Amino acid sequence: MKKHLLVALVGTALILPVAAQAEGAYIGASVGSAESKLSTNGISLKDSDTGFKLTAGYDFTKNFGVEVGYADLGKPSIAAGGDRATAEPRSYYLAGTATYPIDEAFSVFAKAGVTNNHTKLGATGVPTEKFTHTAAILGVGAAYNFTKNIAGVIEYENFGKTVDEQGGNLKSDMVSIGLRYKF
Repeated sequence: MKKHLLVALVGTALILPVAAQAEGAYIGASVGSAESKLSTNGISLKDSDTGFKLTAGYDFTKNFGVEVGYADLGKPSIAAGGDRATAEPRSYYLAGTATYPIDEAFSVFAKAGVTNNHTKLGATGVPTEKFTHTAAILGVGAAYNFTKNIAGVIEYENFGKTVDEQGGNLKSDMVSIGLRYKF
C-alpha cells in the first residue's frame, strides 16, 4: 500500500508542473460518506464510514475530459454474532468525463472508467488478508464555479467490487463534496 501511495505521489508531483501549464487542468479534494456492502453465503451486510479522495484531471473541451484519482473509502466494520469484520478499501482510478454546462457557473457531469481496488479484510480471530481487484468506476455529479479557478463539487461514485472472491464480495461507493482548483 505504501509503495502504491508513493508511486501516486511521485507521479502527481511529476505531472503537476505540466498540468499547471495546461488550460483545462485541475486538482481536487473531496470528503464524504463511503458505504461498503459485504455479500457472502446469501447474507448481505453494509456499513458506512468517512472517506476522502484526491483527484487530478484535464478537460480537453468544455464537454470531455479525463480524471485520475485516489479514494480512501474509510474503514467500515460489520458486527454479527459477537464477531466483527473490518474492511479498508482504497481505490486508484482513471476515468473519462463528460460535462454538460447548464450556465457559466453550474454544470453536471458523469464519469466512467477503471479502478484498481486494494482492500484489507480482517475479522475476529482471523488474520488480515489483502485483496486486489480491478473493476469499473461510474459516477455522476454537479459542479458550481465560485470563481474562474475554484469550483465546488458534489458527486456519487460507484467503485464496483473492491473484493471479488469465491466466498463473497465487497462493493463500495461514496457520496462526497469537495473543491476543485482549475489552472
